[in-house]
Amino acid sequence: MKPTSIRFLVAVAVVVGAIVYIVVALSYGDLPPVPVFAPVTLAFLGVAELFTAASVQARLQHQPGTRPIDPLVVARLVALAKASSFVGALAFGAYGAILGYVAQALDNPHKSHDAAAGGFGAAAGLLLVIAGLVLERVCRVPGPPDDEPPPPPDWDPLRDWHQEDRSR
Repeated sequence: MKPTSIRFLVAVAVVVGAIVYIVVALSYGDLPPVPVFAPVTLAFLGVAELFTAASVQARLQHQPGTRPIDPLVVARLVALAKASSFVGALAFGAYGAILGYVAQALDNPHKSHDAAAGGFGAAAGLLLVIAGLVLERVCRVPGPPDDEPPPPPDWDPLRDWHQEDRSR
């Protein structure tokens, strides 16, 4: 599995932001107000993933007072992190587009409400992106130790064993 590309997340946020901006610009008067408390879930998930990342890092480094972590759990956390960073990029783009549209006329009370909701949503989406990337980074498998060189690419332990057996 490849690490999540930041360029991909930026592209997702920009494309979604452009689409949402066009939709909002064409039909702002017909849309209901943006709920202020909807992004609370995104913020909660971002904070929970940051705490999870700290716990997983401590467990993977075998710090005192921690239990070993099952490799399957780490794999599931990587999947969660990848999905979270993608959803955070979607939310950041959408809420950022709403904020960008309504920030042009904050003298309207409806638009100032939507600007606050859009700002909070964009911040929560960005938090979720960062938390997902941090959790994914923590779950990476470490490479071989620096003091022990990796075996050559054509090394075959069974072939070497058979050759030693024949020389006897």
